[in-house]
Amino acid sequence: MTWNSPDGFSYYWYNLRKEEEIFSTRVKGGGSVMIWASFGWGGKSSICFVDDRMNSRGYREELKKYLIDIGSCMGGSDWIFQQDNTPIHRSK
Repeated sequence: MTWNSPDGFSYYWYNLRKEEEIFSTRVKGGGSVMIWASFGWGGKSSICFVDDRMNSRGYREELKKYLIDIGSCMGGSDWIFQQDNTPIHRSK
């Protein structure tokens, strides 16, 4: 038995003793959703569901609504906010 991944399929399973089976995981016309949450030694935030494409203004508004006000409650007065280098995080 072997796992391969030819173009167009997520999984392709074959066994020389059995007829081949192909499992496709493509989704057409679907959307996406992003889920944000944060945590620290002192607690956790509520979950934020982001269901639209976000620009830098929307990003700042969501941070203000879901994180900035409760950051010190989760991590104390010297809490640190960390993020990766995604373009939306660098925009002004």
